[in-house]
Formats: sequence, C-alpha cells, structure tokens
Amino acid sequence: MTCTRKWLAVMGAGWLACAMPAAAQDDAMEDAVEEDTTVAGPEKPPVHVTVGAKLGVGGNYLGSPTNAPTVASPFDDGVGGFGIGGGIYGEARFADGHLGVETGFIFDSSTNWSKYTLNGVDHNPGWSALDMRMPLLINGGTGDEGTRLAIGTGPEFAFPLSASIDTDFPGVTANANTSTHVNWLINLGIAAPLGMLKLSFDVRFAYN
Repeated sequence: MTCTRKWLAVMGAGWLACAMPAAAQDDAMEDAVEEDTTVAGPEKPPVHVTVGAKLGVGGNYLGSPTNAPTVASPFDDGVGGFGIGGGIYGEARFADGHLGVETGFIFDSSTNWSKYTLNGVDHNPGWSALDMRMPLLINGGTGDEGTRLAIGTGPEFAFPLSASIDTDFPGVTANANTSTHVNWLINLGIAAPLGMLKLSFDVRFAYN
C-alpha cells in the first residue's frame, strides 16, 4: 500500500551561538607603557544548534493495495484517517544556516478507516497504531538571520509500539500487527525568531 501523511507542526526551540573573546595588545613606548585594548566583534559560529519540541496533526491516505487477492477486501477503495503526535528534535545548521541536518523522536498515533459493503450493508472497519518515528532530514534554506525558509528531504524510520483493529463485523475479531518500515519525507518550513526561541511551522509529507 501507499500512505501519505501531512504534518502541521509548531515548534519552540532554543538557539545557541558563540562569540570570539576580546584581544588585548600592550605597546611599550620609551619610558611609558601604553595599553591598547582591541575588542573583536562577534563572529558567526560555524555551527548553529537548535533543540526543541514538535506538536502535529495531519491526515492519512492509503491507496488501493497492489497484488490484492481476487476476493473483495475492505481496502479495495483505499483508506483514510488522521494522526496526531509530538516529540523532541534537534537540528545542526552550517554555512550561516543555509544547510542543516535534523533528527528527533516523534510519537505518532494514527487512526484509519475504510468502507466495505457486504450483502447490501455498509461497514467501516479500521485500525489504530502508535509508532515512534525518527527522521533524518537534510534541510536547505535561507540564513539564520531573521525569518528562515527551508525545504528538506530524507528518510524517516518508523518503529511500531502498538496496534489495534476494529473489524466492524458482528462476531468477527482480528489481531493487528505493525512492522518497522521506512518513509520518505519532504518538509516545507518557516521559522521566526522569538527572543532566544525560534517558532516554526512545518508541512510534512511522508510516503510509505
């Protein structure tokens, strides 16, 4: 099956930077000693690091399965649902913020339903799953000065934690299992400074 997840996330983050220390120079002239102190202005650090939290909501869509059995199944017409999640993340940015590497640990709770007609009666079987997702994004964007626009892509590793299923058929029970898998992520984001924090808004598409 194919699955598309869209994330709308808001992040708060602390911004870390450093500056070069002041330099002092002593000059001796004849019988007097004159001290000159030259203060070097702040230099941009080679690496900017942001750490923070994410919260997100989004929608799911799974298309019709390939190589499906000839017998009609509840998923022939695709599956739709929603997901909510949150977790922590970190990003290291280089080249004045134009290039970044992001990772984190995001807990994602997803619920999906399908429509299935049997003997003229509509049913809506579905399932829920809880995963821990670990993205590895390469981001490119504008610099760290002021508001930053960025686009990123990379793999997202999903580790299953739990799953349940609702068959919606009287007297029928079933078990649900999930497996470790890899999604491919595309991220569009904007981040604005708010004091020592950066407030971000991202739209993410994950393809399984």
